[in-house]
Amino acid sequence: MEHAIALGAVLFVFLCSFIQPMVINNANPSLDVSIRTDKASYNSSEPITISVSVRSMGCAGSASLAVLGIRPSSTAYINQSITAMVAPGVNAFSFNATAPRCTRGCGGVYPGPYNITAEVNACGVTAHAETVITLVV
Repeated sequence: MEHAIALGAVLFVFLCSFIQPMVINNANPSLDVSIRTDKASYNSSEPITISVSVRSMGCAGSASLAVLGIRPSSTAYINQSITAMVAPGVNAFSFNATAPRCTRGCGGVYPGPYNITAEVNACGVTAHAETVITLVV
């Protein structure tokens, strides 16, 4: 019995030597952000799905994510923010919005291209990404 316990202990130590610890280096973190929408152009009042991907290198913890877009003036028709956890590697987030109801000049929104920007702040690092959608009549 003692021989089996000793053999089990040796086997356990051997197997543990192959386990690599996950190193989180919050001293020098970096973020890579990308943003995309489900389509390139939208009609009035059409749903918009916005996907934000955050690749975290050396950063784990709480992050603030903001998506802003369709700003014909000081008003952003898409203005959403969340607080979420990021882990090392790729983290995916989704936002849902609606294209402005009128795209014939009502409220200052005309057909044409509009930027949508994602901003992520985590581990003291801020990163941005931008995409362009087109509003059509």
